[in-house]
Amino acid sequence: MQSVCKYWKDGNCKRGKQCQFLHSWSCFPGLVIVPALEGKKKELKGITLPQGSDKLFSVSSDGTLRIWDCNSGQAEAGSLISESPWVFLGLLNAVKAYNDQTNKDLHLQGVVGQVHAMIVANGMLFSGTSSGSILVLKATDSESDPFKYLTSLQGRHHSGEVTCFIVGGQLLYYSYVDRTIKVWDLNTLQCIMTLKHCHITLMLGQMSDIVFLGWDHKSLGLF
Repeated sequence: MQSVCKYWKDGNCKRGKQCQFLHSWSCFPGLVIVPALEGKKKELKGITLPQGSDKLFSVSSDGTLRIWDCNSGQAEAGSLISESPWVFLGLLNAVKAYNDQTNKDLHLQGVVGQVHAMIVANGMLFSGTSSGSILVLKATDSESDPFKYLTSLQGRHHSGEVTCFIVGGQLLYYSYVDRTIKVWDLNTLQCIMTLKHCHITLMLGQMSDIVFLGWDHKSLGLF
């Protein structure tokens, strides 16, 4: 009689259907083990898989909500913001937009890569991705098509993903993982300044005329 996989019983067998041991106490033809979903560090409080979807939603005790691709085992949600009445969720190659007043649910395409940062300013949605590009969508008054493609911001002489955004006055600040910070004019959508730092900026903040930089080595800078 074939034995049950001891690693499967502990919840950490990585071989899936290639494993030579049983992954169930009973045999059900057609069922296979999908990739393990890894990344959660806190206690899981709930999971759900909507009917007809290949996306699994999970929430942990620290309040983190994640969306998982059941085929790859990777978490897909990279950013979450709200601008009443819209909630925007950054995904891989797309942005999900949900209107909590009308229950309208949109799948906004045009971004290339995983969306890691988003911000709304001057009636525009900016979505920064792992490819380094920034998709700009303009809000409209149309109920059928509330967001129109405006442009894509492509800064020069940088590499890597966009990490964060902030708006101060009529200026848009955003940082790249290559330690570059760019400043764009929101009226003209032109880059007016490029700043280079020795650390990766993971968070941007602004008060009056001061911009705060949260760096990857747990220190704070400002300019």
